Amino acid sequence: MTDKPRPKKHHKDTEIGNHHDGHYHFLEGLEEEDYKEKKIRFWIPIMGIILVLLAFTFLLPLDRIGSIVESKKIDSSYLIDLDNGKKILFDQEIYEVLRDNFISSNTEFKVCLKGEKTGSTYHVEDLYYPRIIEATYNHVTSEFCDRDTLISMHSHPSTFCIFSRQDIYSYTLLSKLNPDSFIGLICDIDRFNFYGY
Repeated sequence: MTDKPRPKKHHKDTEIGNHHDGHYHFLEGLEEEDYKEKKIRFWIPIMGIILVLLAFTFLLPLDRIGSIVESKKIDSSYLIDLDNGKKILFDQEIYEVLRDNFISSNTEFKVCLKGEKTGSTYHVEDLYYPRIIEATYNHVTSEFCDRDTLISMHSHPSTFCIFSRQDIYSYTLLSKLNPDSFIGLICDIDRFNFYGY
């Protein structure tokens, strides 16, 4: 029997991590690979969650979610309950005109709603259109509603029911003419938002 020559060691037996009994350390580097694998397994679900959240905000932007939460739906009796116990009651014909305008218009529109306040209910019985100076898909400039207007309303693009700074500024000017009047948005066939009531 001939003894096979023993292969040379790559490391000294005294190095940390090597066996001192002459065995070769074939598992060298496995701990590092295991760490890298665990690190990758840790980050994959986190990246997946981030991608899902990004996709969700792309499909349903946060301002749209805020619009839905902030706005009010009109019920089958043409009544809208406001946050402070007040109500807005539309005559059926007035609501249908607003709805039809929203459906058929390619630009924002402005309308002045007239009626009376009885107790905590605003009853909208009539409307008129002020002179429009400029109207685009997401902007309308018009003359002010007159001092007898109950609600100065304009449209916003579908499900975007948040007032702009310009809307709030317009409200401050309107409230000087009539402290009981306020502003409103129609942002879907059955969705509204109001400010200053």
